[in-house]
Amino acid sequence: MAIHMVPEEPKDFDPRSHEDILFNALKNNYSGNEEYYVFHSYNAVAYNKEDNVVYDRDLDFVIANAKRGVLCIEVKAGDSIYYSSSDREWHYSSGRIMQHHGPYKQIAGAKRALRDKVEYHSNNRVSALLSKCRFVGAVCFVDMRKKDFQGQSLPEEATIQMTILQDDLDTIWDKVEAIYDIKMPSEKYDNTLTEGMNEGEFKLLLDNILCPEFHLIPSPEATTGLINFRLKQLIREQYKILDFLTEQPTAVINGAAGTGKTMIATEKARLHSVDGDKVLFLCFNKKLQKKLEDDNRSNPDYKNVDFMTISKLTRDKTGNFEDYAGLERWLDRCIRREAELGYKHIIVDEGQDFGVIDVEAHPDKEDEGIQNCEIINKLQEAALEQEGTFYLFYDKYQTIQGGQSIENILPDCIDSADCRLTLHKNCRNTKEIAKTSVTPIKDKKGRSLKIDAAYSWVKPYTPVMHVIDSREKELDVLKKTLDEYKDLGLDDVVILTQGKLSSSTLGGHLIESTIDDPYDYFKHNGKKYRVATCITFKGLEADAIILLNLNSKSFEGERGKEFYVGTSRAKCKLDMVCTLSDDDYLTVVSAIDKGALSGPKNKNALRKIFGNLFSSEVVIE
Repeated sequence: MAIHMVPEEPKDFDPRSHEDILFNALKNNYSGNEEYYVFHSYNAVAYNKEDNVVYDRDLDFVIANAKRGVLCIEVKAGDSIYYSSSDREWHYSSGRIMQHHGPYKQIAGAKRALRDKVEYHSNNRVSALLSKCRFVGAVCFVDMRKKDFQGQSLPEEATIQMTILQDDLDTIWDKVEAIYDIKMPSEKYDNTLTEGMNEGEFKLLLDNILCPEFHLIPSPEATTGLINFRLKQLIREQYKILDFLTEQPTAVINGAAGTGKTMIATEKARLHSVDGDKVLFLCFNKKLQKKLEDDNRSNPDYKNVDFMTISKLTRDKTGNFEDYAGLERWLDRCIRREAELGYKHIIVDEGQDFGVIDVEAHPDKEDEGIQNCEIINKLQEAALEQEGTFYLFYDKYQTIQGGQSIENILPDCIDSADCRLTLHKNCRNTKEIAKTSVTPIKDKKGRSLKIDAAYSWVKPYTPVMHVIDSREKELDVLKKTLDEYKDLGLDDVVILTQGKLSSSTLGGHLIESTIDDPYDYFKHNGKKYRVATCITFKGLEADAIILLNLNSKSFEGERGKEFYVGTSRAKCKLDMVCTLSDDDYLTVVSAIDKGALSGPKNKNALRKIFGNLFSSEVVIE
């Protein structure tokens, strides 16, 4: 397994404490089979409800493990302090009495502060961890050896068993685990604490107690799903785009799934709104339009922003949802300055979708894509003619919207833009999910896409590919996975299907959508879960995604792009259910990467290659 150092290099510290020596020993000397998180320079600020006191304690090191609990370590340089039996106090070499009555009482107080932080947390699920998580303390003298302690008596609050010395550094993790193995009095007759936390509980401890203190790049799990909250977490690349756009009246911004296009677009709209300018924010996806509208309805920063689809804009300007010709005539008048556009700024999200039509499913709408694109082009012309701005965001890899018989037309502004910008860093998905999502996607030269993910500081969930040999098993796998999500504490869950809902195994098991709510729902164990197709969930996201209706043909051509769209909606947990025969592994791997077949091709080898190709754990159901 692994050691996760947070941060990866020591934070600022007093060099006289020699904390870097222990840091490097912990970082480089582990060879065991467990997983530990090591936090350096942790500040525990905790409110004790019973005492009505806020405690502020600094901890040099905090080590966390799901089963073993939390170990707090105070580091001291032995040549700069000493204990005096005459006054029973610890002193610095200058004779000054140490704060907190010495290192052992100091770490005991810091440990209590961290324990209080859990016990009095506002989230009941976090405070409940107190019954599952052990809190242990130790003191480390990095420049003292065991022989230095021979013939000496430690103070009453100290034991050699809870003391780390220079002799221990080469095998530091043996010492750490030995300290963890020491039982507390309460554990002598009750082993509840020693059973530890499960994976979901441990992540709850990391996300709510240990990690926020370091102000790292926020993890996707911390996101509530509200776009205006996510905007506070824009990464440097996205801020650069926003700064650049202040000087550009028009621009086209390209970015793969998860690079923050909608985040930047909504923040750009907010900034204009705060300045008092009217903004048209145009979406293709009705679900995205409704979410943005609902999320920001009560936020005064967005009072000047209208979130619309083309059909909603058409009704607003012509009184009829379908009078696109009337909308074009109105835009022509705006271009000739015979009518007021009413908006200083126009922002178009998912711009690649407006010209995509499934001509097989909707032969009567073959011209609709052309008309949609013409409306986008005229919106740009009208905005610039009336001295406004126009920004279009799109993903060149997401040119799907409907099915297999695809006609794809892009608005002229994408091809003819004078200013083109590209986002590269993924800030939605964990790196593992991002790698899984782009598996079927190639660039123009046939090369696999490279992933640059912003969130990689904590070990994420590995995507899981559940392989079944019959679609009849799909519903059982779905229910089992939903139960696992409940145990992990994952509430923001969406079920997606590749292809139409009517052709999935969920058909006949759904609570159907309404005019007011665009989602279908699947009910399991008293909870309703949102259900959508990959296509209708474009531009949206969820903490956890379960993707159904996959088979050996799901990773080629337009269906491969659909897989990319669906899987990239997951922020931290992704499960896929795929119907495959033993012969299908070779078919899928050959279609995606023939170079992966250089070794053995027996069933087990192919399954392993298949899992590696999708950066996933393969579970045979």
